[in-house]
Amino acid sequence: MAEESYIVFPKNYLDKHPKIEFVMQPDAVYRVKQAKNRLYFELNPEVTEFEFKLTHPLTEQQYNRLQYINKSHLKIETLNYDTFYTSMGTFAIISAFTALIISGLVVWANNNKTGRVYTEDGEYKLKDKSGKIIRRRPDVSYISFKQVAEDEQNSWQKKFIEVPPMLAIEIVSSEVSLQKELNKMRDIWMANGTQLGIVIFPHKQKYFVFENQNYTEYLLTQVFTYPLLPGYEGNFNHFSETK
Repeated sequence: MAEESYIVFPKNYLDKHPKIEFVMQPDAVYRVKQAKNRLYFELNPEVTEFEFKLTHPLTEQQYNRLQYINKSHLKIETLNYDTFYTSMGTFAIISAFTALIISGLVVWANNNKTGRVYTEDGEYKLKDKSGKIIRRRPDVSYISFKQVAEDEQNSWQKKFIEVPPMLAIEIVSSEVSLQKELNKMRDIWMANGTQLGIVIFPHKQKYFVFENQNYTEYLLTQVFTYPLLPGYEGNFNHFSETK
């Protein structure tokens, strides 16, 4: 049975620009109705993420507003302010993976005083090869103090992050989303200068480590270590679905 959800748009936007295209597999999500600034739609309960396109791009101010008024139920990222990648609330096991990884990285970073860990609320404002703005939020990211000094990172309290993270981690929330997340890691994070990328696929008990544009596949039972993260051991197997 389909579930109803909604996107809240900035005031008067839908009245002026009502046409929105959902980019998904057929019949997974479609428009139901508009009520003031809200667009209600039905979503297949197996779907946790989707894309939508606007015929009229948002301004940066409108996009910031879109994120703010939807943050309780949607994670929204953008390419060029007219195409949006959206994630719903996710399954418990994915949330558990995210919490596990964040806590392990934070403890390691604090003990070694090497850098700062950011959750999915930390948004990166980057540019693609053509110079257009890309606004993305990885599930977990890390910037070392060698890359950006601690004092400068402290000054970002009310700013978007305008340098690529040293480490970006994406956790695949749906069994059908692996290729999209691999492409995103390669084409967004690695292409913008991220040194190390990890895509974790709990559903199939695997993770993928990117260096440059290439990746190596590992089983979740294999503890992750890497020279750029001296002393860190990523045990991603605590919440394996087979347990």
